[in-house]
Amino acid sequence: MKKHTAARLLTTAAVGALLTVYGPFAARAAEDGVKVNGTTLEIIASAEASATPDTATISAGVITQAQSAVTAMRENAKKMAAVFAAVKKLEIDEKDIQTASISVTPRYEYKSSSFSSASGPPRLSGYQASNTITVKLRGARTGEIGPVLDALAAAGVNRLNGPDFGLDDSDALIDKARAAAVAKAQKRAALYAAATGLHLGRLVSLSEEGRSAGPPRPMMIMAAKGSSAVMSAPDTQVAPGVVEAGITLDVKYELSN
Repeated sequence: MKKHTAARLLTTAAVGALLTVYGPFAARAAEDGVKVNGTTLEIIASAEASATPDTATISAGVITQAQSAVTAMRENAKKMAAVFAAVKKLEIDEKDIQTASISVTPRYEYKSSSFSSASGPPRLSGYQASNTITVKLRGARTGEIGPVLDALAAAGVNRLNGPDFGLDDSDALIDKARAAAVAKAQKRAALYAAATGLHLGRLVSLSEEGRSAGPPRPMMIMAAKGSSAVMSAPDTQVAPGVVEAGITLDVKYELSN
């Protein structure tokens, strides 16, 4: 009768690492066409990387209300013309300006009797028009996000969302996290090999268990503008922080005597 034995290294410093002698992994590796001789070591390693964001996206729009849908749209178009003029004055590249949504919806009033909690039938009270655009700032211009927000508000924008900070090349940040995770796995594998008196052998397999991207971490910048002699109204302050990305790897090595 053929027997399989399994030995595990379970120490407080060894969370996420598994040492197996001719165990289930050896059988699975054989099924996958990878021949494993002797002892295998499995490491779960996670790492994160961060970078200063180089893009900032704002959602800006105008909401208008009127008795008719046509009037609401016309009023909205007038106000949006001023917004587009302000964006053009800011010299933002046309490819970084995009209409996100345009809508017209009816508005209703609901009346209830003072003697009863029941509401009467709704009455059409007018229409609401909305036009929203997204504006993206790139590179050094992300530092101008505060003045841009103020300029849009001054132009008539009454709906603002953002900024949403990010990276033009997010893959580079994830690759940085990958390299850090591989280095961590190799260092931990070498530690286990030395602790057990074995030699670290070849890499058997490596797979990504998952990746994550965290929200920007705050990092306060920007002070109120103005000279020491005459101070003007301060710009809206913005904290771009840093963008983070994380990766988890499942790495398996052979160990030999």
